[in-house]
Amino acid sequence: MRISRTLDGHGQQLVLGSRHFTGNVPFRSRLGNSITRMVYSFTTGIKVYDTQTGLRGYSADLLNWLCQIPGERFEYEMNMLLRAQNEGYIIHEIFIDTVYLEHNKSSHFRPLADSFKIYLPLLLFSGSSIISGVNGLLHVYHEEIGIPLFIAKLLTEGSIFLFSYWAQRKYVYKA
Repeated sequence: MRISRTLDGHGQQLVLGSRHFTGNVPFRSRLGNSITRMVYSFTTGIKVYDTQTGLRGYSADLLNWLCQIPGERFEYEMNMLLRAQNEGYIIHEIFIDTVYLEHNKSSHFRPLADSFKIYLPLLLFSGSSIISGVNGLLHVYHEEIGIPLFIAKLLTEGSIFLFSYWAQRKYVYKA
């Protein structure tokens, strides 16, 4: 009800029911959320306490936008957060109590497969920064590795161009 009340009368916003992770929380859940929260914050510069909460509310005017976001399950949730903040939508968090029955026995989370799907959008989101860092390292250490500066520049600038073109075409200008 608190999420619904927050949405009333406000357009273009997402409301997250963010879990406190207090009490008897399984170690895997506490650790996974802490790591994802730190990586998301480091990558985007935005703090979201619970990036993987399944309790979310959306204003009705976002429904068409929500249908255009790629991914399924946990990957979809991360893609939504990345796109929302990137496209200027408001993200509100309302803190909720965390309840785990039988140490989260009913969870459908697959640690390796789903973690990969969660972190891939974050990696793509920060990919051009990573490539730029490699670019800088190659410029500084090109002689030590035995690569002429011209080849180092060609490799790094070419990879930045190709990655940026691909990422923008696939994710930024998809709509």
